[in-house]
Amino acid sequence: MANTPYYLNGGPSKRKPFLSSVGTPLFVIVILSTNYWVFANETKPEVANIKPGQVLQKTSEEKPAAKSPVNVVPTPSTPSIDRVPARIVKGAVQRGEIMGRVVGKAGITAERSGPALAALDGVVDFRKSRVGDKYRIELNQAGQILTMSYWRNPIEGFTTRLEEDGKTYKAKQLEIPIKKEPMQVGCTVTGTLYDSLVRCVDDSMLATKIIHLLSFDLSFYEDVREGDSMRFLTERHYVDGRFYRYGPVAALEYSGKFATIQMFHFDDGTPGGAYYKTDGSSIKKEFLRSPLQYTRVSSGFQPRRYHPVLHRYKKHLAIDYAAPIGTPVWTVSDGTVLFRKRKGASGNLVTIRHAGGYVTKYAHLHRFAKNLKVGKKVNQGEIIGYVGATGRTTGPHLHFALRKGKKYINPIKLKAPPLKFVPEEMQEQFSTIVEARLKDLEGIKVENSYRRHL
Repeated sequence: MANTPYYLNGGPSKRKPFLSSVGTPLFVIVILSTNYWVFANETKPEVANIKPGQVLQKTSEEKPAAKSPVNVVPTPSTPSIDRVPARIVKGAVQRGEIMGRVVGKAGITAERSGPALAALDGVVDFRKSRVGDKYRIELNQAGQILTMSYWRNPIEGFTTRLEEDGKTYKAKQLEIPIKKEPMQVGCTVTGTLYDSLVRCVDDSMLATKIIHLLSFDLSFYEDVREGDSMRFLTERHYVDGRFYRYGPVAALEYSGKFATIQMFHFDDGTPGGAYYKTDGSSIKKEFLRSPLQYTRVSSGFQPRRYHPVLHRYKKHLAIDYAAPIGTPVWTVSDGTVLFRKRKGASGNLVTIRHAGGYVTKYAHLHRFAKNLKVGKKVNQGEIIGYVGATGRTTGPHLHFALRKGKKYINPIKLKAPPLKFVPEEMQEQFSTIVEARLKDLEGIKVENSYRRHL
């Protein structure tokens, strides 16, 4: 019997299908082809077809082309300086201190402070430092001084600052602006001259200044009377919005029953200028008319006076000025202190020698002026003590005596000539100033000192 195909007789075919015979080799070929294509595209670089004038964009992965090495000379750089203040040292000079000791006590080494102090020493003499002078030092974190400043007063200051090189310092005087406010005063005398002035200006310091100017020509006991009038021009000076001082009294007029005085401040080339009368003579004389602002003369110059304590007649070759305890007493002329201590009936006594053989004595003082010592030079108008009641006395007063050689003189009758006159080459300038200031004085309204105070 012939063989019958399996699909005819219903039995299973023993022939393998076509896909089964070629599938495996075909799958292997596809895998190999795929790997080859991926490999070829990852490793083969892309070739760019660049046209003339075309600029390609630089990708972020591109690296700049290496340049040929160039010999560069390094530039020295300025060291960075810490200019932020980390510590501030400030205060006032105490007795016996100098700036070198101040910085040493603050823990600043001489190596650190030396250059700054040396720079400041070129504009301010630290050897003349005074108690109360102020200082301020700024240091950075490393302890290096950034700035050092020094003030003698609110308008006289000096500073030094660390330069850019971080080693040197440059010092200069500070320019401190002063605001000047004109001031005009006119008032009458009601009571004592001093009290009237205090009521007029509300300032004892300015009142004392006016009293001192008048003391060269005005006898406060003989010449001052109720109803006398005063006019004067001056300035208030302000620093940083705060009152600092009064300027010079530009013009002053005292008009009274027994005395009329006019004086004007003039820049004659001397430090601070000077005061002159309308005729060009200086108000300053060899002696002041009196050594204090007193209330009355309790006892005059008498060859024979009944002593209130001893109860017998005795010479009184001096003037006794009654005044409250603590009233300042000033020397009537330049001189040298000869004696300063307690002496019997005179109590606390100061004796001063002046030019021309004159000697003055100030007795019964409550206390002496600070730093007053034998041998010290004193200037006219300088405070030497304060009124008291020490020694043989019935009440507070100043016993004032004036002697030339061995002869005592009545101080009230002493007529001292002016010390100088306006220089001849400045007389025309002085006359112009006097004319203008007289008009200013005439324009000041005089008020009762009590009403002005209210």
